[in-house]
Amino acid sequence: MTGVQTCALPIYAAIYLDLENQLCSFMSFGLAGRAEKYSDFGSTWDGKFSVRIELIEKMALRGSVSSGFRAPSLAQSYYSSTVTNFIDGEPYENGTFIVDHPLSRQMGAKALKPEKSLHHSAGLVFQPNTGFQFTCDFYYTRIYDRIIFSGNFTADNAPAFATLLKNTKWVGRVFLPIVSIPLPGAWMFRLNTISGLGRKAILECIRVLIITKPEYEEI
Repeated sequence: MTGVQTCALPIYAAIYLDLENQLCSFMSFGLAGRAEKYSDFGSTWDGKFSVRIELIEKMALRGSVSSGFRAPSLAQSYYSSTVTNFIDGEPYENGTFIVDHPLSRQMGAKALKPEKSLHHSAGLVFQPNTGFQFTCDFYYTRIYDRIIFSGNFTADNAPAFATLLKNTKWVGRVFLPIVSIPLPGAWMFRLNTISGLGRKAILECIRVLIITKPEYEEI
């Protein structure tokens, strides 16, 4: 069996709008939107809302919520290959199949969906003078329908796979979506100082927090 040759030329268009406004002396907000049209994956609308509140002079809270979208890449949608590996002198065929391949479909693979995400951030800014600034921010992102490689299908863990190929010396894999995967949350501390000579020093500390485990889609 050889890789499937595919020719594809996706086309897309997008429009973006960003608005910001000072509501009052201590509060400002931002609102942004983006519309995209993909010839092979349909349309999407994504947005962002941000706010900044000055608690006291030279100290402010800031936060934002936004959504994201990523269409499957050409490689994820159409890449396929077949190579021969020798294990203990025995040849084994290793195949990567596109999700539309008949073998992938019979093994339960589904059409790829665009990845979507929801991003949150919140932080504190303190700048008592022009030569010193301290920020502390927290970021958290959750991605839906994340696209990854499946595990390897073999005659041992997927007997139907070997039956379809009529050969037990095959190893195959395919791209598939995860139902949901939360990226690790992260605290970021950043300290900027500027000396009288104009030299700038930055101290930055990032701490990553594992919040929950990903949920996988059965195949």
